[in-house]
Amino acid sequence: MKAAIAKAILVLATLAASVTAFAQAERENPAPRLTTNEVEIVEALRPGALAIDDPVAVFAYVLGQLPIACRSIRPRIITTFVSSTAE
Repeated sequence: MKAAIAKAILVLATLAASVTAFAQAERENPAPRLTTNEVEIVEALRPGALAIDDPVAVFAYVLGQLPIACRSIRPRIITTFVSSTAE
């Protein structure tokens, strides 16, 4: 009985040492991170509602995506762009 307990303790100690060594190796050399970019692919493949044949609409959309700090100049740019394309 004592031999079986000693053997079980030895097996558990070996297992604990193996787990500790594996964890240490994983911290030193982590596996590379896998990124699928699935969200970006789905977004790129969905049909858009933007009229790409209308340059003013495209320009307004692009300017609308700019940060708020840039949007204050948007009306002047669109007005300038529309007047230059109308000529």
